[in-house]
Amino acid sequence: MVESAVHVYISKPNVTGPYLEPEGTVLPCLFHFDQIVPLKNICLTWWRNDTGQHSVVYDFENGQRQKQKEDPAYSNRTDLFYKLTEGDASLTMQKLTLQDAGLYICEVWSCGSSPGQGRVNLSVAARPSTLDFISKEDKTLSFSSSGWFPRPSVLWTDMNNQTVSDVTKINITQGKDGLYSIYTVLYTDTHRYSRKLHLRYINPYIGNEITEFFLQQATSSADSQYSFAGVFIGGIVCSAFWILIIFIVSVMVVKYNHQRVSEDSPLLPRPRSDSCSSFDGPMAAMHR
Repeated sequence: MVESAVHVYISKPNVTGPYLEPEGTVLPCLFHFDQIVPLKNICLTWWRNDTGQHSVVYDFENGQRQKQKEDPAYSNRTDLFYKLTEGDASLTMQKLTLQDAGLYICEVWSCGSSPGQGRVNLSVAARPSTLDFISKEDKTLSFSSSGWFPRPSVLWTDMNNQTVSDVTKINITQGKDGLYSIYTVLYTDTHRYSRKLHLRYINPYIGNEITEFFLQQATSSADSQYSFAGVFIGGIVCSAFWILIIFIVSVMVVKYNHQRVSEDSPLLPRPRSDSCSSFDGPMAAMHR
C-alpha cells in the first residue's frame, strides 16, 4: 500500500470560548491527503497533555467514533463541527469550564501513514449577565458583580475621562470556583455629581479585550429633600394655575351658552291695541 501523506491546517491557533454556555466554541482543524482516502481508513484524535496526563477528548477510527477511549470529563460535550469526508476535523466543545483551558492537539492519519498534527490553544472567559449599580444618598456610588474570568480591571473617572480625586475603594477577589468578584465604592464631597465607571475585561465570544463605560449619578440626602420640596411646591403652583384656567373657561362657556339660548328662543307676539297708532313703522305713519 502506497502511503498517503496528510497535511493539517489550523486557521486560528488561539481560540476563546464562553464559560458554561451551551453553544460553546469551535477548535478549527482542516486536513487533506495526497491521495483519496475512504472514511473507514481516516483516523482522528483530539487530545491534550498540558495537565501532565494524556487525555483523549475525541477519537474516530474504523469509520466511527470511539467513545470508550475518550476522557469522561468531555462526555456529551464534544462533537465534529462538519464532515471528515470534506477534510474538516474541527471540534465543537460545549459548556466550557475553566479547567478546559489549555493546548489541544488535532492529529489525523490514515492506515499506513504518519500522522499530521495541528495545535489550538483554548482560553475560557466569563462575563456575568447582570451588573449591579447602587446610588446611595450619602454621596457615594457603588458597583458590585460576580462571575468574571480572567481578572477584570475597574477605574472611576469624571465625564471627561480624567482620573478623579474622589476617594475610591476597589476590591477584586477570586472565589473557590476560580471566578472573580468586583466590589467598588466611590466617595465624594460634592453634593451632586456624575462619574464614569470604566470596566475592562475579555470578551468571552471574541477573545479581545474591551472596555465598557457606565455613567452613574449620585445625589446627597440634602439635594433629595430640596428636589422633593421643589417638586411639591411646583406641583401646588401648577395645580392652582390650571384650576384658575378651568374656572375662566367654565365661566366663558356658561355665558356663551346663555347668549346662544337667548338668540335661538322664538319671539313672543306683542299684544295688539285697538288704536291704529299702536302700530310702529314708517308705513303706519304714512297712512295717518
